[in-house]
Amino acid sequence: MNKILLFTSVFILTLSGSAQIAVTEFMNNPITNDADNEWIELYNYSNTSVDLMNWRLIDEDTDSTTVSSTSLIMQPNTYLVLAINKDSMEFNWFGGIANSGVVDIDNYALANGADEIILKDNSGNVIWSVAYANDEVNGIATFLEYSHDFSSSLTVWGSKATPGINRSTTDPISSTIGYQGDSATVDSSQGLSRYGDIKGSPLAGSYTPANTSSVERIPTEDKISIFPNPVKGDVINFNEKISGEVLDFSGKVHLSFQDKNILDIIELDPGTYLIRSNRGILRFIRQ
Repeated sequence: MNKILLFTSVFILTLSGSAQIAVTEFMNNPITNDADNEWIELYNYSNTSVDLMNWRLIDEDTDSTTVSSTSLIMQPNTYLVLAINKDSMEFNWFGGIANSGVVDIDNYALANGADEIILKDNSGNVIWSVAYANDEVNGIATFLEYSHDFSSSLTVWGSKATPGINRSTTDPISSTIGYQGDSATVDSSQGLSRYGDIKGSPLAGSYTPANTSSVERIPTEDKISIFPNPVKGDVINFNEKISGEVLDFSGKVHLSFQDKNILDIIELDPGTYLIRSNRGILRFIRQ
């Protein structure tokens, strides 16, 4: 029994130490109340599930919070939003519908000027770190450009003394486009918040995971995925058959469907929509 327990402990430590979780988007300066509308998006770019229990989010000053004190699994090629106010985030971006991809964090705030976002695992290893300067456009989220190569070793984007990103041009830390605001580089997954005053793409994107050529989300047993997203054609696809309804942010239902893995959306105008299904809440953009 002791040998089994020792092996299990080492396995968990190795899994955490090799975790590939990126900060792919953040909103640090919303037009409306900062305390309710700041958020950080994480992305698991590996082929391994990662438990974020007892992971921490800190900066180089006094901000420090635990991501989750209980088991919080991120499946491969999925997103998670850490929200300063979960209820406000869901109201503004998901029609007021509870979303398991959004979790509350306490005792953490993003400065409107310069600040750092440092993600540490439960052993204190820095998994991803971003330091930004005062170059944002109010009300526009900062996102990691979708062509970013996750197979590179770049996981620390500067420090408080030397910020590593520039949201209007090439990032000094990488000499690539890197982190951008939509005012400088178009976010193809971008949508608007409920009142149209904040631009961003929480829980949406088209990154290529490390060690794979696919740009779509990897289906998992307990996650429903939608593709393509954004949608340029007249149909969307799910990785399994689901039933539900399509609604806009006002709560108006536009379509209802049963047992579909392909859904015709030709009747929908361009915009951001929610799918309320028997397998959870999804958001997609019709272009």
